[in-house]
Amino acid sequence: MFKYLKFNLAIYTGLALILIIGMAANYQRLMKQARNYAINSIEENYGSEPIDHEKATEIQAIATEIGLLKPIKICKMNSTSMQQFGDSAIAACLPCCTLLIPIFEQPYLLIGGKFFNTFSPAEQRFLIGRELVRIKQNHTYKMNLLGFALFFLCFMIFWKITKPLRLKLKKFRTRSIYKNIAIALSIGLLSLSLVRIAPYLLNLTYRRHIERELDRLAIELLSCHEGALKVISRQQQEYHYPEHNPYLGLLSDRPSCHERRIYCLESQLQKEHDLQNLS
Repeated sequence: MFKYLKFNLAIYTGLALILIIGMAANYQRLMKQARNYAINSIEENYGSEPIDHEKATEIQAIATEIGLLKPIKICKMNSTSMQQFGDSAIAACLPCCTLLIPIFEQPYLLIGGKFFNTFSPAEQRFLIGRELVRIKQNHTYKMNLLGFALFFLCFMIFWKITKPLRLKLKKFRTRSIYKNIAIALSIGLLSLSLVRIAPYLLNLTYRRHIERELDRLAIELLSCHEGALKVISRQQQEYHYPEHNPYLGLLSDRPSCHERRIYCLESQLQKEHDLQNLS
């Protein structure tokens, strides 16, 4: 028996070494294929047609102003992505292979067909700045990585605390059917709360933090307080964003209009105070 196990271990170890050596020998080719796959996927799903040169130059100037020096591919959203985000939306994304391996050298800025006609220049400056900061801080990749980590962590916690229930289910499977149903429902509810609801709520909390950080950095780096206030008012009036998030914001993925307006005004006052001290 021991020799049989030792023989199997040697076979599996050999196969693992062959796989690792093969991947190492073809590393560059595999990474190139992964990069091409991620880029082709994002262009097919969201759009690949470049915007006009004048608008692209203005966006590149804003990127330089906030310290984003890497090249950005600026494209128009296709019809599918405009249905998802809106025809006046703007979105930044980082191609990722299998949602976890980012292609850092090829960030995308996707712009809806009516973006430049809907928003004023001051509003455009704020919204473009937010998305460029998102690219600079790699927030899209961090969100994907956090979601995967939270799901894995909550699943491990679920598997640990449901061990007694699973043992009882195994013990009573030949006895009362009602006990089996009760135990199965208990496991199902715990699974739903830990594996789905808990990561979802934690993810929303992190997304609110990210949106708050994007607002603050864009306002501070570009001094676009006026545009930020106009955008907040427009979102509240036209898109019915709430003044205060219900349920203490637990089910919201962004700060409330009231909170955003407060830190925008605070940043504006601080900016004016600093200018007065310099003069």
